[in-house]
Amino acid sequence: MHIASVLNLVNWFSNESSNARRLKTTVSYTIMKNIWLLLIISMYSFSQTVEDFYSFFSRFSVDSVFQKERVVFPLKVEIQTINMIRNYNLEKENYEYRKLIELNYFTNFQNSFNDKMIDSNEKVFEQIGNENGIHIKYYFKRINGLWFLVEYKDLST
Repeated sequence: MHIASVLNLVNWFSNESSNARRLKTTVSYTIMKNIWLLLIISMYSFSQTVEDFYSFFSRFSVDSVFQKERVVFPLKVEIQTINMIRNYNLEKENYEYRKLIELNYFTNFQNSFNDKMIDSNEKVFEQIGNENGIHIKYYFKRINGLWFLVEYKDLST
């Protein structure tokens, strides 16, 4: 028995639904004694959507139920005061909704955890108080195409 070659044909099908699922079909053939034989057909679907951060954030900042669903628990928390730094993990049952967009704060977005402006799956949102010492950072990460809050730092004085 000799196998001359294997041919894999891959087809991508997508529908136009809001969930935007894609279906991948792989069909493998081989030639044995000048006859094409079907080896395997495999099909699976997966999400092709990659959530836009700004759409996510506008909902995250005003919808308390959505916000709690999009936090990775336990949430890594750091609270800094003049005298100490306190690090702990916040469990889901202790998490409280935080309205992130307030008119009395300056806000800033960075595109990665190291403050560089690059295309990445990480974003940092900062709240900086207007002459009141408030300085809070929220760290977001895209996981499997969806955005989640993964860390919170209160650097207020």
